[in-house]
Parts: sequence; C-alpha cells; structure tokens
Amino acid sequence: MINAVFIIGASGGCIFYHEFKKLGSGLDQDLVSGFLVALQNFAKETFGFESTPQKLDLAAGVRLVYSLNQETELLGAAVSDSIDHPKLVQNLIDQILNEFITRFKTKLNKLYEVGQFSGFIEYVEKLIKGKISKRGPLSCFLGILIASLIVPGVFIPSLLLLIRLGVDLTTQIFYLTSLLFIIGGLPQILAGYIAGNKKLAMMSAVILSLVIIPFAVLGGLVNLIIALLTGGAVKIGSQATFVYLVFMPLILPENIALAYFGGYRREIKRLNPLTVDTFL
Repeated sequence: MINAVFIIGASGGCIFYHEFKKLGSGLDQDLVSGFLVALQNFAKETFGFESTPQKLDLAAGVRLVYSLNQETELLGAAVSDSIDHPKLVQNLIDQILNEFITRFKTKLNKLYEVGQFSGFIEYVEKLIKGKISKRGPLSCFLGILIASLIVPGVFIPSLLLLIRLGVDLTTQIFYLTSLLFIIGGLPQILAGYIAGNKKLAMMSAVILSLVIIPFAVLGGLVNLIIALLTGGAVKIGSQATFVYLVFMPLILPENIALAYFGGYRREIKRLNPLTVDTFL
C-alpha cells in the first residue's frame, strides 16, 4: 500500500502532501523534500539522468519511489510498502503528477498557497483506493476453485468430441497433448492472478495440480473403459492414458510457471491494503 504521496515544486518545497498511514512519529515534509531534491540533483550531476523513475529501499519494509516531470520540474514521490511492486507505484506517481499538472499548470509559475491544492486529495484517494486488492488464503482458494471448475468444463466436452472424431493416430496424439497443456496451463494463469501475488500463485499451482493430475489420469482411464465397452477405438483410450502419463512430469513445472506469471500480472496492477485497512 502507498503510505504517503508528495509533490515537490521546482523550488524544492513540498506543495502537496497526503498521508494514508502514519509512519512512526510521522514524516517531516520539508526533510523528505530536501532529501529527494538532493538525491535527484546527485543523480543528475553524477549519472546524467533525471527523468527515469527511481526507487530507494528504506528500513522496516518501506520503499521510497520518485519520478521527475521534465516539463514542469515537479517531483512526485510515494512512500510505499516494499511488498508492492515498484513498477505499479511508479505508474501511480506518474498518473498523480500528470493529473496535478493538468489541473494546476497555470498556477505553478506564480506565487501560491499550498492550501489551494488541498482539493487534490480527493483525486489521490480515489485513485489509490481503486488500486487496492486484498489477497490471502481466501483469494488463493477462490482462484483454485474457479480454475478447478474450468478444467472439467473444457476437458469433458473435448474428450467426448475426440472419441467421436475417430481421427488418425498422429492427429489423436497431437490433440491429446495440446489439450493436456491447455487445460493444465490457462486456468493456472487465472488462478495465479486471482490469488494475488507470486507466492500465493505458486501455492495455488501446486494445489491445483493435485486436482488436475489425478483428473487427467482418470480421464484417460475413462476414455479407455468407454472404448473397451463400445468394442472399438481402443487406441484412443490407450493413447490418452499413455500421453497423460508421459507428460505428467511436465504439468507441475508448467503450472507453477504460468501461475507465477498470473501472480506477477496482479502485482503490477493492484496494491496491497494497508496493515490497518483504514484511511486517515
């Protein structure tokens, strides 16, 4: 979660500040502003850049992320929890800066009272609140549940269709193999995304694989039994079971990788809630 937002003017003074959560005894706006300006000047003089968003990890799981707008020389900064993805925080800083410039650009070159920007708090709170997403065991379970419902919904009709097609051996193996990886893969991305982060996503992948792998074997056996009972197309059933068993060792790594990707996508789109889920 973003704990505080700063906008620092070209002169080096803090012209906007809003705190969502008090850190320790509170942040000194002037001290933070001076530190950021000095840090930005140091980067400019030493490395020759000033527009690329920067981040600095602080103590106690807190990160400082800042970005400079070249046109107005306004510096936007946020103090966020280190569990929030810095790319997401940087994007939010840029959105806040751009909206601030759009609203107050005509006033930035004049003498102004900091209080005249207090109405901007409403926009910042709305933006930040809209990006908060709770995650935990419940979201992990929900992702597993939804993905588990998708698997049979895709697998059973596809398997029945394959049995009725009666295609040649090579095509059967291709279809069975493709179906195996599609069923094992796409729901994992969804499960990882719903879970909320990479760690929970990998947990969901392991748990969901425990559902998919036995289901895949069971599906192959059912296919084989149906083929035997109908007195034909024994090859389809035996091939299904064979393909499932051969590719089973690849299912779990594939699931973990795709779920990890789903969790990553959620991390760069949604903030974690405050430790105490209230706004000041």
